[in-house]
Amino acid sequence: MDEKTIWKTYSPKLNPWFSSELVYEGQGTAFFENPAGKVEGKTVISIDELGEIKVDMEYARLDTNAAITSESESFRILKFLYQHVGEAKYPDIIAEGEKNKNPCSKLIVETQDGTFVSTGNISWATLDARDGIIFWISRGLFEVNNAREPKYWVLPLTNFVSYFPWNNHPLLVNHPMRLYQTPTVPEMSDERQKAAALFAATNKNSLVGFEFSKKPGFIERMPDYAEREEKLKSKQVRQCITALMVGEISDAIKSRWFPYEWANLLSFASGTEVGASWLELRDSEGKLVNRKHFPTLKTTYEKGYAVIDEFRHGGLGYLISLASNSPEFSQSYFRILINQLTHANLQNHAETRMTILSRAFEGLFEFARKLGLLEQQSLMSNLPEHYRQEVKTILDKASSEIENLYLRSNKENLSNDVSYSLERIEKKIENANNTDGDFGMKVLKLLDLYKLPDTAIMEQHFFQEVGKSIKSWAGFLSMLRNAPIHQGYFAIQDGIFDWEEIINAQDHLHDILVRIVLKILGYDGKYQPKVIDVPADGKTIDWVTENTSAEDLGYERKRFG
Repeated sequence: MDEKTIWKTYSPKLNPWFSSELVYEGQGTAFFENPAGKVEGKTVISIDELGEIKVDMEYARLDTNAAITSESESFRILKFLYQHVGEAKYPDIIAEGEKNKNPCSKLIVETQDGTFVSTGNISWATLDARDGIIFWISRGLFEVNNAREPKYWVLPLTNFVSYFPWNNHPLLVNHPMRLYQTPTVPEMSDERQKAAALFAATNKNSLVGFEFSKKPGFIERMPDYAEREEKLKSKQVRQCITALMVGEISDAIKSRWFPYEWANLLSFASGTEVGASWLELRDSEGKLVNRKHFPTLKTTYEKGYAVIDEFRHGGLGYLISLASNSPEFSQSYFRILINQLTHANLQNHAETRMTILSRAFEGLFEFARKLGLLEQQSLMSNLPEHYRQEVKTILDKASSEIENLYLRSNKENLSNDVSYSLERIEKKIENANNTDGDFGMKVLKLLDLYKLPDTAIMEQHFFQEVGKSIKSWAGFLSMLRNAPIHQGYFAIQDGIFDWEEIINAQDHLHDILVRIVLKILGYDGKYQPKVIDVPADGKTIDWVTENTSAEDLGYERKRFG
């Protein structure tokens, strides 16, 4: 047997169970509210690979208790759909327009294979020149007739571009949900032919393998992945399905924001906003049980900073496995934190990026505080006892004097603005002994909570800097946070901020959050630090030590000349 014949004989054949474009066709029923009733007719539901749903109904029958009459069934249905304004002389005049529409609350389509149901506020419009309605929906569930128990879940991933390593795990090579299952190679007396046959049989085993609730799962490329990747990178398409993510159903799936949190995790790791077009559940033989449609992420493909480069670091499957078993991964704060890091990564606007990073730190701080891991910040708590007493005496005296001014302003009949301002000043003085919302202090507290040594490194760096108006790193971070939030911009031209200093500090803050995320998940593999411009073989999350310099953290990088 020659090599060409061996390749043809033992190369995996496509298992065509998946379709990136869907059609449900059958008898449809649309339920309306005011007046109540339902319209029936032949219906076609078309769904493109981005998850966009379009429903086209040729209406044929109206069922309602409302008193609607017309010689034409089409006009009778139109009167039902729109507010009727006709008089006796002109009985078939209707008032079309959005405000005159009869609200649609439910759509059911019975097909030969199963039933599609969508509920909620359903948009619709009628078409001229034919008896038809088009519906626009974002949610729906298709359930197959007489389906067996589901065993696997499938997510069609959009915009996921990565390196897919060769994976010959015995539980994955012939998995029923594989697009390309690995053929069995028989014993051969000719070792060269056997080697060639094995190579041919396993040439489609490029997979990101992972565990979901301790059961095997994988991400497999679409058959035409190379073409799809090229179209994304060359901007020929803005979004498309590139891979399928498959796992085994467990109880964990019921307690998660499925599938959004997995798209978030892949976005965080890959540096590109990844979406999921829909969710399929399939039985043990790979046959469809149901398909859930939901609002999908619509973003143009844009490659950003990848936390984990699968080619260099090879830790994506490991990260997914850790996340699937992590109690933190399904928490709202963690999902939002990952989402914020992804959005900050793709931001070129420094003010917007700083705002996102600030919210990420503050959200993480607030969650840790609610769990009792951190106390509400108090400036007084950082002072020795004798300092606290002296400050309290000063504040009490100042509060009393401001109160006297407030009383005097009332006697002198000054404006309400003056009295209210004095009252607010007094309250702020009284509150000085209570909570403090300083951003820099929150960052320091979180670094201490997660045992990251960046505080000592940066405080030493700022102590050694000459000519700075802010001598502490915490103070500098608070300035960075407050400028875009309170002033709306960084005052570069005024000399208050320097562009390189801003970008370097933001990269450092981003890297701190990445290390915290990976630490929460228990990830001890390698990742690409945001503060290192040149792609590296990777660092572990403990790469920053007390001996690390501010320069190592990216503070001496020159970006603008």
